[in-house]
Amino acid sequence: MPILHVVGDSILASGPRFDQYSPRDIGVRDAMYILTWVAPIAASIVCLFSTPRWADRNNLFTFSKISALWFFSIGFVGIALYLMAGFSPRTVFVVAILHGQIEILMNMLLLGFNGKQAMAATWIWAFFQYGFTLTIKSPVALFCIVAIIGGANDFMMVQSLAYGGQWGLALGAMCHVVSAVTVFAGISHNFGVVAWNAITYGALWGHIFFTVSGILNAPRQPLPPRSPEQEYIEYGEPPANPLHYVKFTPKIIATMLGLCLAGSTIITLFLAFVLPE
Repeated sequence: MPILHVVGDSILASGPRFDQYSPRDIGVRDAMYILTWVAPIAASIVCLFSTPRWADRNNLFTFSKISALWFFSIGFVGIALYLMAGFSPRTVFVVAILHGQIEILMNMLLLGFNGKQAMAATWIWAFFQYGFTLTIKSPVALFCIVAIIGGANDFMMVQSLAYGGQWGLALGAMCHVVSAVTVFAGISHNFGVVAWNAITYGALWGHIFFTVSGILNAPRQPLPPRSPEQEYIEYGEPPANPLHYVKFTPKIIATMLGLCLAGSTIITLFLAFVLPE
């Protein structure tokens, strides 16, 4: 039965070894490394400065601010994957969990919870996730736990945005799901530098396009003029939560969470026990 390849305390992707890459493979990998961290960080800057009150400390728990953190963390995930070069030690999972903490904040915002509740949920979630990373002996078990919980986290965002009719943002979140599945698939099996980077590239740019477009095109109300002589119109802040008009009942949240965990578990088991050669 295929299973993830473990070398020491790390997971080694099955398939071609990195020291067997052709010059083209090396060139593609290096070029994609630049795109993987520069593009998300550029998107992070755009999200951060997309609102007039971007520096207001009382206006931090908003979709645009959390998106800025989200993209920034994606850049660090890309850097970690590049530096590990086919090996996935516990460090990679720590970076993935850090990225997941920001997604917990995002999900809590979308589901209508306040900032204090979101921070509490993020703290509890990270406490157990980091604890698993430090204490679980088997790298295979660690891979499965992090992938299942992280994947459910991503799927939850897609479902919430789709349920609220925010189809553009939902498409962006779905592109991120494709990126996440591709990342974990790459940890399991090296299916080719060009193929892996092509999927990652398309998914990343789709994620950036739909998410940043949704933030920049969010409805805003005109602000009163500063003086009677003012000839231009200033626009205020978009809603902090793009789903502020949606009521998520406990039953709806539980149903969505169950679907997310089921889907994420099926994909993770495939990556861990079927995909490796």
